[in-house]
Amino acid sequence: MFFAGHSHTKNNKGIIFINPQERLTIVELKNALNKAIKKGLQLAIFNSCDGIGLAEELSKLNLPQIIVMREGVPDLIAQEFLKYFLSALQQNKSVFNSLREARERLQAWDKDFPGGSWLPMICQNLSTFNLEIKLQESLKVFPNLSVDFWHENNEMDLEDTIFYKKIHETNLLVKVTDITRLNVDIIVSSDDNYLTMGGGVSGTILRKAGKNIREETRKLAPIKLGDVAITNAGNLSAKYIFHAAVLDYQLKSHKPDIKVIQEVTKKSLKLAESVNAKSIAFPALATGKGGLAPEQSALGIIIEIIKALKFSTPLQTIIISIYADKNNYIKTIKSRFSNQISHFIDLYQQMETRYELLEDLENIFNSYNIELAADVIHKYQKKLKEIMDNYMINIDNK
Repeated sequence: MFFAGHSHTKNNKGIIFINPQERLTIVELKNALNKAIKKGLQLAIFNSCDGIGLAEELSKLNLPQIIVMREGVPDLIAQEFLKYFLSALQQNKSVFNSLREARERLQAWDKDFPGGSWLPMICQNLSTFNLEIKLQESLKVFPNLSVDFWHENNEMDLEDTIFYKKIHETNLLVKVTDITRLNVDIIVSSDDNYLTMGGGVSGTILRKAGKNIREETRKLAPIKLGDVAITNAGNLSAKYIFHAAVLDYQLKSHKPDIKVIQEVTKKSLKLAESVNAKSIAFPALATGKGGLAPEQSALGIIIEIIKALKFSTPLQTIIISIYADKNNYIKTIKSRFSNQISHFIDLYQQMETRYELLEDLENIFNSYNIELAADVIHKYQKKLKEIMDNYMINIDNK
């Protein structure tokens, strides 16, 4: 739903002006809006002045997402915002990211219209927090893959793929396969800090790559928990093996923290860029002896991938490989990834955008010495981080 014209907030209630003499309130539109929401209305844009009252009333109707202007908005700013917002949305970006990009582009007008870039704001109903609206679908989850169809219509190898998403120019895939079968530049091995490659994924990599790899790792070990060592790939088709230290058996608790998964992922992606790699494959790190659920491990990896792909990268393909008995376990993995991982990616991107907006707002309040407001914003940021951390910890129980 879109409205362009004049609006006003009075006594916390929004008023829409049809013309200088006639006006409408949200109460008068309530029945029609409820019907529209039931039929799938997902986003309302009020490209008009002083819309906070409109947002407050519309949120009570459980409308998923509402975009309004905080105060009076110059016509030029309203027009440019809509152009920038729709342009970003058309590029398969989420509503949150499209809004953020539009606001950033509006900063070019701040000299002529001070504060104009801060006028657009978004309100979201938390009960519909997983909502993603895109003009073209970029997210594909394959509960029943038709490999022949995708081979005919896509250059990418989607065999054994249970999840695919394109983030900017990089393809992110989750595959149920033996990681040593993948045709990539880099294979990441899930190792302990002594790089023993004694079992699980690392043992498979050692058997396929050859014993010379173990001789290399002996010279490099030990490394610190969370660090990454590089060796050649031996008999594998890859160029390098990145040995990620996710376990330290000398610690009282052998189960690694998700932060360790994130740390080795971040370092692996940076190292991949330093050797100008175009593709990299991660296993579900620390899911064997480490004891993590595949979903937990994948989330830790995915978070760092999303962060890294904000910037230019030579990486064209990133794969997360999960090994499973196809006859017994693959259906369960498909279902869990469909319900949890795909939802989490969209959820995380929205939460991250909110977090960054709050950081910007906190900096503004601090610059004007409005300490109380800055403190409230900071506490809200901490709460958002706590929500995401708890989600990560408990996902294997969902």
